[in-house]
Amino acid sequence: MSQVAGSSSFDLNVYPNPAVGSTTVEVLSSNNEEMAIEVYDLEGRILIQKNMMAIEGLNQVDLDVSTLKPGIYTIKAGSALDTKLVKLIVQ
Repeated sequence: MSQVAGSSSFDLNVYPNPAVGSTTVEVLSSNNEEMAIEVYDLEGRILIQKNMMAIEGLNQVDLDVSTLKPGIYTIKAGSALDTKLVKLIVQ
């Protein structure tokens, strides 16, 4: 996980967590920026990948996690300025 010192271009929230079937990734962005949303398993494999153009303010992306086995996953959201990680539990 990396950040530009003293600067965070977005905040990340995931709900519901634990998830059943689907979850929503909420990005509160301080500017317009391209972002990649990725879901990783515990072995580091990318299982879901979505690209989005975040606008300044609140952005939401729905993820279908119905094909994922119950377990713990990592959601990574990244832009050119910042990267954030959140743990996701799928039931």
